[in-house]
Amino acid sequence: MSRWLVCRAPRPAAAARLYCFPHAGGAPGEYAFWGDELASVEVAAIQLPGRGGRWDEPALPTIAAVRDAVTAAVAFQPPFVLFGHSLGAIVAFEVARWLDERGAGPACLVVSAARAPHALSTLAPIAHLDDAALIARFAHGDDAALRDLLADPDLHELVLPPLRADLALAETYRFVDGAALACPIVALGGRADDIARDELAAWQRHTRAAFALHLLDGGHFYTRTARAQVLPLIDAIARGALPCT
Repeated sequence: MSRWLVCRAPRPAAAARLYCFPHAGGAPGEYAFWGDELASVEVAAIQLPGRGGRWDEPALPTIAAVRDAVTAAVAFQPPFVLFGHSLGAIVAFEVARWLDERGAGPACLVVSAARAPHALSTLAPIAHLDDAALIARFAHGDDAALRDLLADPDLHELVLPPLRADLALAETYRFVDGAALACPIVALGGRADDIARDELAAWQRHTRAAFALHLLDGGHFYTRTARAQVLPLIDAIARGALPCT
């Protein structure tokens, strides 16, 4: 594995590979841990510059730059599935489009807790806020793991720069229309999330193959609270055992 990938359980003979793109402010390790429980799938999480073990590298400024860097650095081994949660869903989508245009796309794109790229609202910029204001903005947010990290002043130097970098990616993203993906798309979301079912269903526009939508118990981070539901579903999708209808 390269510095771009975090994989706890390499499985060269795996039936499929799952590449995960973390949410804003998220760590790749959270998704790499899925590999401990998905015995027939090799799970690798994308680790961008300025995050995780690459905290001392300069962050990339735009999602387009991230797409170009990831596709240049990572040899996606088929059959593979791309999974992205929240901001990670948009990054995964752009990577999937780039690969698809070159005939090397994923077997499936799984988008989680994210509005479709053509329907994203323009975000009020907050990446530029000073430390105190940024901490206050997320102190009562729905990311419990991030709240815990921000509660420790000793961790601010490690937590705030990657969070700012991810916010900047979201704030500068502008969707450019293009061909729909050749692969199926599966949209996942939490029943209690602010992102409504019809907003998740809007992802169907971006595939010319099959589409499926699944709602699970929980809010924006249902991937943590409904883990017993999430991992079997992800496993079935990655192995191609769950038809998209």
